[in-house]
Amino acid sequence: FFNFVVAGLVYAYCRRQAALPSSPALALNPAPHAPTHGNAIAYPLALLLAAATGYVSLSQEILWTRAIAYASGGVPHVFGYILGFFLFGIAAGSLAGKRVSESGRIRPLAYVAWMFLATAVWYFVSIPLTCAVIGISPMAGIAFSYLTVASVAFLLGSIFPILCHFGVPANAPVGLAISGIYIANILGSTAGPLVTGFVLMNRLGLEQMILGLSLLSLLLAVVVGLAGARSGKGRVAVFSAGLAVMLGLLAAYTPAYGHLLERMLFDRQLMTAHGYKYVLQNRSGIIAIASNEAGDIIFGGGVYDGRFNVDPVVNSNVITRAYLMAALHPNPEEVLEIGLSSGSWTWVVAAHASVKQLTVVEINPGYVELSKKYPEHDRIFNDPRVRISIDDGRRWLERNPQARFDFILMNTSFHWRSDSTNLLSREFLELCRSHLKEGGVVYYNTTGAEEVVVTAASVFKHVTTFGSFVAAGDRPFDMTDEAKRANLLRFTSNGKPILNPNTPATREVLEELVSAPLPELGEQLRSQSELSVITDDNMLSEYKRMHNKLSPLYRWYDPDRAWFASRPAPAPGVPIFRFP
Repeated sequence: FFNFVVAGLVYAYCRRQAALPSSPALALNPAPHAPTHGNAIAYPLALLLAAATGYVSLSQEILWTRAIAYASGGVPHVFGYILGFFLFGIAAGSLAGKRVSESGRIRPLAYVAWMFLATAVWYFVSIPLTCAVIGISPMAGIAFSYLTVASVAFLLGSIFPILCHFGVPANAPVGLAISGIYIANILGSTAGPLVTGFVLMNRLGLEQMILGLSLLSLLLAVVVGLAGARSGKGRVAVFSAGLAVMLGLLAAYTPAYGHLLERMLFDRQLMTAHGYKYVLQNRSGIIAIASNEAGDIIFGGGVYDGRFNVDPVVNSNVITRAYLMAALHPNPEEVLEIGLSSGSWTWVVAAHASVKQLTVVEINPGYVELSKKYPEHDRIFNDPRVRISIDDGRRWLERNPQARFDFILMNTSFHWRSDSTNLLSREFLELCRSHLKEGGVVYYNTTGAEEVVVTAASVFKHVTTFGSFVAAGDRPFDMTDEAKRANLLRFTSNGKPILNPNTPATREVLEELVSAPLPELGEQLRSQSELSVITDDNMLSEYKRMHNKLSPLYRWYDPDRAWFASRPAPAPGVPIFRFP
């Protein structure tokens, strides 16, 4: 918006100056180094190329962000690193373009055509090369991807100075002409997020969009090459070369991009021998499903995101954590679930007899589409008590201030992933608290981050844990064993108790849930000083507690000293708190 405002003001100023014969018409001065007639680029062509360069460049950046975020599992550092390397590449390319313009030894259209051609080929091969390097070393692969971002940006970044130098017509208003080229570039750059990020990502996969951008760059190379050719033979050579490269890209597409998503993952344990069973890509992310005997596994954004299993005996996804709802609240009538994933947790919650309404808020509609492929989950979508809203959980709560719930459930993803703060911070928990009825409970996954439990204790009076989950509320978790057992037996399927005490396997699960310890941790957590509270500002869980194979790549300094230098050190002999 500000770019458009500045460009509009400059345009209006130049027009006003040109209309005043008595004023020094600075905008009408010709370029001091005006290009010769043979090297000049037609102004309409310069505008077209400026717009195309902006569109291709920003689209590449968007796809790079999608690819590297997926490969890394969604670490929050990705966008900043990509933007930094991208801008560095553009700056270096601009310097190279300036020197080419000043040298006068290179024909500008030929140079622009070669840059578009190099961009088409190098961008196309860079993603598969990154996958190959990731297979050798995850850290080296991610680092290599950032270097390729800079190199691709360098190629396109060198074009803009060429257009500004050779695209201004002789004796034309220099400021006005360059403003036009700049506006065209901004328009193309704006079209990148709008067309590629908002429209095409909802219709095409990552692999198809990469191929499309490479072919578009190749087309631009051919157009510019034909415009700069000085003979019929030259045009034939340009066209033939472009056709040959296009056929080469199309021929290499299947072998280079087959099973790309599996090969791109830095965590090779997530790869499957026969590829994914289902893959769904939209502008909200990439969801993949792999077949597994214990329940198909769902991956969201390149990390484990649950299984299709509701059987507490199989328990391959530790679904017993969902059944524990009955031991945390005696009568959960109104329930909010943030995050659908496979829908298995939704199925369990809806199976409880006390539930009168279950509201599910899911940010990615792809999860709904994939869950419908499993007939056993029809219960979710045909149950009139279940209402699914496609929205961001935090935004939904803010837009529905009147909504009140007995139970808020979140099987949150890994605490170190980008945007996890939105569901783990003190501010979000305070928002949840304002949506709870008296005696209401918030129950969500800590994924092993102790700060998540401490943050819960900073908002709620009573806190307890079960496995990797934390439950928080303003009343004690003191249901008797008899009350727990009776409430757990209210989970039914086809009119029969799911945790049937007459069946040995389910009886064992039932008794384990009844006897599961739910220690009161609130006061203990609030009295400790070794762990910090997660806030919207510090984004603690994302940037200071990343624990995966890529941690060393982003850990440039001691995380404790960086932000917590003022935190009092524990007294000698006093252990740092560890929740059960």
